[in-house]
Amino acid sequence: IKANMAMRANYGRYLPFCLRSMVLYSSALVSALIVLGILLAAFLPQTRLDKGFNPLLRARPTDDAFSAANFLYSFVPAFIGMVFFMLFQSVDQALRRVQPWGDLMHVSGSPARKSLLADYAACHPFQSALSAARNGHLRLSFISLMTQLFAFIPILAGGLLIALTDTDGQVRMYANIPLFGVLVALMLIYAGCFVVLIPRRGQFELPRPVETLAALMSLCSARELVRDPAFRAVRCRRDLKMR
Repeated sequence: IKANMAMRANYGRYLPFCLRSMVLYSSALVSALIVLGILLAAFLPQTRLDKGFNPLLRARPTDDAFSAANFLYSFVPAFIGMVFFMLFQSVDQALRRVQPWGDLMHVSGSPARKSLLADYAACHPFQSALSAARNGHLRLSFISLMTQLFAFIPILAGGLLIALTDTDGQVRMYANIPLFGVLVALMLIYAGCFVVLIPRRGQFELPRPVETLAALMSLCSARELVRDPAFRAVRCRRDLKMR
């Protein structure tokens, strides 16, 4: 513990930007406010989704079967949903990079398969969740799994609204209510994932970034580390994993 405190004092404390406190708190708050705003807009008497709303654009298809209203109200929600999805991708990738180093903060150390040999950042989407679950990194496994689930946010948002003709003969934009419920549930989980990431992040603090191969080699080249008995006469990956 004293060595860890000395390291922080001499080299500083680094966390990926998307795992810092201000970013996580603000992301959780903004996501929750967006969900609250959507629910208020959906169920207030003036803006109820089941009543529809005026598209303010031409909804009738042209000779080329293009509807300006359907395109706009499909593209914009899908684009916003894609932004949410891509932002969470950076959180997942940052957690994959720093999770193997978190186990090395334990006083008793960590097996190589859970730390130095953990290749979460290079895994396929669902492979990282499965590998993290096997190593006991349940938070990373949950976040990686949810990241793939959030791919449905832009898909569902793009098909949420459609132009239909009501009983009065007017064209209005109506929402698919079951689809809307699933989308709101996904957004609630989205906000909850930021809350899950807030506790116990001190173990991920490093002297410097580990985003390149050179940085990894530099961080692992400490004299005390390479002289550890576990690294002497290592013949192969399996040998290191057994040690």
